[in-house]
Amino acid sequence: MDRRLLADRVLSFAESARQVCRSLEYIKESDTAKQFKRASTAIGAAVYEAQYAESVDDFIHKLKIACKEANEAKFWMMYAEGMITINQETKEELEIIQKILNKSISTAIKRRKTQGKR
Repeated sequence: MDRRLLADRVLSFAESARQVCRSLEYIKESDTAKQFKRASTAIGAAVYEAQYAESVDDFIHKLKIACKEANEAKFWMMYAEGMITINQETKEELEIIQKILNKSISTAIKRRKTQGKR
């Protein structure tokens, strides 16, 4: 999988998350907005950091952080859905990002094993 594609996706998702946060802030759910925004933007930050990882282990670690943040963002998105309507494309994009992250992690782990590292 092209890393640039993932980097573009996480940036685009962060921009979509900003719209969700605006809707949450409009209905005075600023705490939920802050949590969702933090998790959503942390995905992108970790993915961008992974592009300059110092080793395969560092790359895997950073992608695992991105994966954890994506799971947290999903929680806050599901929670927010009880209060506002969230665009279907935004929900689907997060699912795609999670799949790419999981596949990238498993591929990197396999690659590390074939290189003789454990």
